[in-house]
Amino acid sequence: MPTHSLSTFQLVVSPSDHALSALLAAYYDAGQPARAIQAFRDLSVELSIEPGVVSHNVLLKCMVATEDVVGARQVFDGMTDKAELQPGIVSCNEMLKGYLKRGDYAAFDLLLKEVTGGKRRLKPNVITYKLRMSGLCAKGGSFEAEEMLEAMAANGVPPNSECFNTIIGGLCNEGEVGAAVALFKRTPEVPRPNGKGVSPNFETYIILIKALVENNAFVPTLQQVGVAVPGCQ
Repeated sequence: MPTHSLSTFQLVVSPSDHALSALLAAYYDAGQPARAIQAFRDLSVELSIEPGVVSHNVLLKCMVATEDVVGARQVFDGMTDKAELQPGIVSCNEMLKGYLKRGDYAAFDLLLKEVTGGKRRLKPNVITYKLRMSGLCAKGGSFEAEEMLEAMAANGVPPNSECFNTIIGGLCNEGEVGAAVALFKRTPEVPRPNGKGVSPNFETYIILIKALVENNAFVPTLQQVGVAVPGCQ
């Protein structure tokens, strides 16, 4: 509980950035991002704590959750002005989530280009790729998002089930149910560090079943993938 977290924080003899970030995360997880933002501002001053990158990342997450994307960008840019607070790919991902939430794809693309090129050259992680896929799918570019799976493999970032769900959902929304099913059937073949493919989860099946039913293709597709349908053999 956030109240217990604050009590524990106040018992710490020498409150640190680590303790502060844990408190902020507890507020966020409890659905109280505004309270986390206030705690960041108040406690860092009252207890003379110098918030580090992790605390700033939680702050960015909370500001995006409260739809203060402009304020979050100011915090992000302020981090770049301090050598000890240089934003990493996690910081970037939080900002990308904000732009994606607002549908500001131009700002999304500009920031992504800025942090992965130039002097920073941050390496995108699986979340970065998934966000990029979400942006493409939202603009009707699901096939382009699918092509990113190859780029991920080439860059040593194995896609996860969320990446596939994003693309499958995008293809279904564009009416490309056949392509979505084809991608679904590819998931066991995706190279992974442990040699195994990606396992579809319940969300994958929900997305596909909904699209198949809406397109009157549910039973034919089950038969195609080898699932016996009573009364339809």
